[in-house]
Amino acid sequence: MNSAQLADHVTRNVESASQVTRSRLLTPIPLSREGTDELATPVLTPEQVEGTSSDVREQVRQLREQVAALSEELATARNESTLSEADVRAIVHDEQGEQSE
Repeated sequence: MNSAQLADHVTRNVESASQVTRSRLLTPIPLSREGTDELATPVLTPEQVEGTSSDVREQVRQLREQVAALSEELATARNESTLSEADVRAIVHDEQGEQSE
């Protein structure tokens, strides 16, 4: 969206504002009604707040399990290499010879 499109959007969709600020992308900004401290749009909805601590704990537990499984797979892949050190050196030597030609 360029600045002309943004200006057109704001003109059509904003009735009044005493102060307009910019924020980082995806940073929630609560809006309040003029003349009152009551929030017109809360930063978080009640659904987002309910039960979040147990949900977050479960997500962290699942992530830890996935990281552990990936670490095991990586260790297995590193240790079960079918190429010996001599094979790897020969491949590197061949590649260097092709690049110098």
